[in-house]
Amino acid sequence: LLDEYGAGAANVRGADDASTSVDASDSRMTIRDSSSAATTAIVSRTPPELVGGAGALAVYRLPSENQTRFEIEMRCQEGAPGTIRACVLPLRPPKTVTEVVREVKPLCLHRRVLTGDEEDTHMSSSHRQKDKGEPETESRGVFGAGRVADLLTVTGDFSAEDAHQWVAEMLDDVPNKLAETSSSFDDDGDSSYVFSYDFENVLLGTRLRVAGRAGEAKFWSDGATPLALVKEFIGRVAAKTNVRVRFAFDGDERIPVFFARRIDPLIQKTIALAKQETLLEGLLELKMQEPELEGFLSPEFKAVLAEEKTVVASARARRGRLAYLVGVVKDFFVDWHKFRGENVKSAMHEVDRAFQEYSLKRLVDVLEQRRR
Repeated sequence: LLDEYGAGAANVRGADDASTSVDASDSRMTIRDSSSAATTAIVSRTPPELVGGAGALAVYRLPSENQTRFEIEMRCQEGAPGTIRACVLPLRPPKTVTEVVREVKPLCLHRRVLTGDEEDTHMSSSHRQKDKGEPETESRGVFGAGRVADLLTVTGDFSAEDAHQWVAEMLDDVPNKLAETSSSFDDDGDSSYVFSYDFENVLLGTRLRVAGRAGEAKFWSDGATPLALVKEFIGRVAAKTNVRVRFAFDGDERIPVFFARRIDPLIQKTIALAKQETLLEGLLELKMQEPELEGFLSPEFKAVLAEEKTVVASARARRGRLAYLVGVVKDFFVDWHKFRGENVKSAMHEVDRAFQEYSLKRLVDVLEQRRR
């Protein structure tokens, strides 16, 4: 997993003079144009509507016999599990295909982190820094000082192994089987939970903690969408296996503000880059008509022209990022209010309106506007 834009990287290695087919089935996943494979391999893409349900399909042909490795970057979205399949097809005898399959889990953007005091060293500096004016929590809480959390509690007629299996099917880096010597503590120091894991969202830096035992599983998060996906997944699996489960949600009223402050730097950076790209296009067009244009420009505009290659490369790497972030905000907007018993799907246009003249205050106002 990469630390930004909800992307993952796959290293593909094959025999000399080989081609590789990569497809992502039943998941909202796209292959990024900024992949190194785009410059080191010949790429052939198939439109999604022509590949029978696959989210993406591409064939890479290595142009040199001395080249046996390249990297593909794929952007995925949580809540859309599926399969990534890579097939390496050698063009020299024996033409034996090697296939590698990777399951995309519902919470695919979460990675395992350490617990306790060591966990802060594994968080990116941009997520550790405290925003100006950010309210302090009264106690350290489940995620430490300055962080809030919602709690989703699942109870029912299931074993600790069942609960652990659900977690393993939703998240990566979880053992397939529950260790016999497992033990853990919840936020109140209760040691009766037989397993506990901590995760971090690589895009937003939000946290997710899970703990379980026979008849009960708890999920803490400082974002609403992970808990909504957990509830949806467990509800669906329990219905298939005829297991009765009950859900209880305990939300923190400060979550929308914390979420907005966490995603705001990503949005601001993306909007600034888009404006810079638009400005560069206009300056280049003027420069074609007036070769001596730079003599009349301000230092700011001269700097944009001087960084032309950097701006173009950054814009290409982040193309579609703003729409992706808008989708993340909309998911949170719907999930947070759904937990509160409110249907806000008819108000989705207000999220779009907030991005037309974006500011952190405007985003917070939209996320909190229907609070009871």
